Amino acid sequence: MHNPRLNPFLFRFLAISLHAGQINIQINGHNTDPQGNSDPAPLNYQGSGVVGDGGIYWNHVAADSYGHPLTISSPAKLLAADGTAPTSVTLAFTGFASADYFPTTQGASIANNLLNGYLVYRPGASVTISGLKPKAAYDVFVFGSNSRAGCGGEFSINGSAPQFTQGGNSGEAFAKGVDYIAFQAVQADSHGRLILTANPYSGDIGILNGFQI
Repeated sequence: MHNPRLNPFLFRFLAISLHAGQINIQINGHNTDPQGNSDPAPLNYQGSGVVGDGGIYWNHVAADSYGHPLTISSPAKLLAADGTAPTSVTLAFTGFASADYFPTTQGASIANNLLNGYLVYRPGASVTISGLKPKAAYDVFVFGSNSRAGCGGEFSINGSAPQFTQGGNSGEAFAKGVDYIAFQAVQADSHGRLILTANPYSGDIGILNGFQI
């Protein structure tokens, strides 16, 4: 099992029209390789994830904990899945411990750019997704797998019943309950926010690769 390396220091959707369809977020994690050198640059995922058409646009969140405390940087303007329509969505990350990138060149059992890069967290991490329509319902698909190396995550949105990914160790991407979970018709709060809470499913750490709304 690839053990994500924890940093010792630790520690807008939618103002788009309905035809734009969705918004997609990928975590581009970066840390050190098993020899202590810098990971290669993470690769951008291209494809449909579990919803949408092939070739849709993904927004990339840079997460880097190589040689210094974790930094997380979201694009200044998130785009809809068509790659051109701007949105009012903003993201705020809290409580994440580290980031990592685990490709097949380092021994990962699966080659998938979305699953190969991720954030690592201990209990109580969260992502606040703001800029949504207050009280509107959204379908949210959350990815949590460290390249099929055994780690997953437990997730809840705005107090919903928790769901979890098991991480798995074989098979094709994307398997429900292994690589991703689906929240159907979750309601944004009165401020237009979805708050994704993340806890480890087993052990003391969990994984977040990204999500689709």
